[in-house]
Amino acid sequence: ARPDCVARWSTDNFLVAIIANKEKEIIDKAKKIFKSINEPFEVSDSSFHIGASIGLAFFSNPCSSLTFIHQAELAKFDAKKRGGNTISFFNEKMQTNAFDKKQLEVALGKAVENNAFTVHYQPKVDILKKEVVGCEALVRWQDSDGKWISPALFIPLAEENGLVTNIDMFV
Repeated sequence: ARPDCVARWSTDNFLVAIIANKEKEIIDKAKKIFKSINEPFEVSDSSFHIGASIGLAFFSNPCSSLTFIHQAELAKFDAKKRGGNTISFFNEKMQTNAFDKKQLEVALGKAVENNAFTVHYQPKVDILKKEVVGCEALVRWQDSDGKWISPALFIPLAEENGLVTNIDMFV
């Protein structure tokens, strides 16, 4: 890989520092790495195939090396979110989205601590018999500014952070 550098960053994450004069050179090398990873390989008469989610960040603006690595990780998470086995390029919106998500995580943690949810009941109706046959409990969250947070935002976040059980117990 020289003069580039390859390092294991964590369990299944690797960093590749590609030295190039133009972004196109970096993109070409990343595509070559991607293609190589996607080639099937043989072990004891068995064929195996692995994939990769690659996040690219370009070290063109002055920033710390950790910020640069964080940008590449955000791009990798974006690649995984889009189904994996693809290449994604860092953009500033990813940073904004990550910051917004972190703020929502903190607020959600406080909401769980303070039982800051309400439960709305929605009737279930048998339209043939024209009668209510039950109800559905729907959890809702209004933040400290009075803004209603969509369950489509906070429920997956609660599941991701292990807070959904606390919310279930509240309901």
